[in-house]
Amino acid sequence: MKNQQSQRYVSMDNFKYTIPETILNNSKPITLKDNYDNVLEYYSNSYSLYRDMMNLLKIAYQALLNVGISKEDARLILPEGTYTEGVYGFTLEVLINLCNKRLCSRAWWEIRELTQKIADQVIEVLPELEPYLVPNCKKLGYCPGGKKNTCGKKPLREEVIHD
Repeated sequence: MKNQQSQRYVSMDNFKYTIPETILNNSKPITLKDNYDNVLEYYSNSYSLYRDMMNLLKIAYQALLNVGISKEDARLILPEGTYTEGVYGFTLEVLINLCNKRLCSRAWWEIRELTQKIADQVIEVLPELEPYLVPNCKKLGYCPGGKKNTCGKKPLREEVIHD
């Protein structure tokens, strides 16, 4: 069971946004982060054109709502990286499966980070679950992803298990 904050029913005024680690940690002479920050500064600084653009997006979003456009359709004008909130509930089996798959270093960083936070909170209350709320490779002792989908931290299944 999950409840994801709905942009259909929630006002997205003054929304937050995400900067991926791949951009934050880039160290090219003119970093991707600088370029990203410049774009975000343009949108978020109240004295910049970017802020004006964000204000225009907010005005356009509200205008769409005012003429009867549903929030689910009006939200399409908002940037992809707009923050949202969610409430999630899991059976133990689903939680273990989620952690086994989404704590893998090859999972998308944002999902991996969220999954780790969930696992940490569960382990705080039920420490006996810690051995189960791990990536598959840690649980199995080998990478189940295969040659094309491995991070290289663990040997492949065929290197460990000889049928």
